Amino acid sequence: MSTISDAELERKIRDLDEDSVGRDPATLTAVGSLVDELRDPGVRARQERMRPFWRRRPLLGALVGLVLAVGAVGVPAGAAGWLAHTGLFGGSGSEVDESEWIRVNASDAPDAIRAAYPTWMVLPQGWSRAAAERTVNELYSGAVTDADSDGARSVLTQETDIRRMFESFGRCAWYKTWIDADDNGDVIARDRAAEVLLESTAWPATVATDGGGVVAHLRDVAEAAESGERTAVASGYSADACTSFTGQLNR
Repeated sequence: MSTISDAELERKIRDLDEDSVGRDPATLTAVGSLVDELRDPGVRARQERMRPFWRRRPLLGALVGLVLAVGAVGVPAGAAGWLAHTGLFGGSGSEVDESEWIRVNASDAPDAIRAAYPTWMVLPQGWSRAAAERTVNELYSGAVTDADSDGARSVLTQETDIRRMFESFGRCAWYKTWIDADDNGDVIARDRAAEVLLESTAWPATVATDGGGVVAHLRDVAEAAESGERTAVASGYSADACTSFTGQLNR
């Protein structure tokens, strides 16, 4: 992969921001090239020395999610009239995989986020898909508000990252179920939770977004749950940012 200068990178982003991504095939090609260039370690290393024109933002820490905020000098923030589905898909150099880039500050973003919910995912009793959709939408809304402070015009994330957020919600619900069952001496419920936690280490978006060591960490926590190690499970609940998904633990 070839590197580009800071000035050239900014010029490309500025040119792309003049049009709505997904409206023109030439724009899609240009944005695809840009996304690959953002993958370049040399470009990333210079990011903090650039004006806040584009910025990669971890969402709940790099362990959980990522958004890409793209701003425009002299252009009002927001994405009125733009659609969440950009028509731009990841390539060999993109952040996660070949899934679509979703504009999470578009007016129809809540619908696009809800549509990414993994319908196969089993939730424990007392937890619902509606709660997951509400929570994940609120988290992305918070990321948009944060990015707006830098004048972001587009806030993008890949669809697989959205699915990863839903999988994190489900996993956190099972963590909390395990801890509640342990508190109540309900061995059957605790064992069932441990079983799903181990299965969750193979959930597709979790695996796809593992940049190294994440799945291994989750497996360690799941195995600790199988062994009845409450301290390790509670530590995993905290490390996996579960309070943002399913609230504080009862102490």
